[in-house]
Amino acid sequence: MPRLRKGGLLISDNVLWSGKVLHHKPDGDTAGILTYNRLIYSSKELFTTIIPLRDGVSVSVRL
Repeated sequence: MPRLRKGGLLISDNVLWSGKVLHHKPDGDTAGILTYNRLIYSSKELFTTIIPLRDGVSVSVRL
């Protein structure tokens, strides 16, 4: 976050991980992606949306 200026975009790929983020017992890699998704959504410094394109793309704007 310190390197992302206000109004800057943080774009991430594979945030839906082939739908594995919906499994009740995620493996280690999927758990990491779930943690990342929770962090960007809960951040008061970011406005985030996920575009369900293929494996998912998140777009966050620093407020």
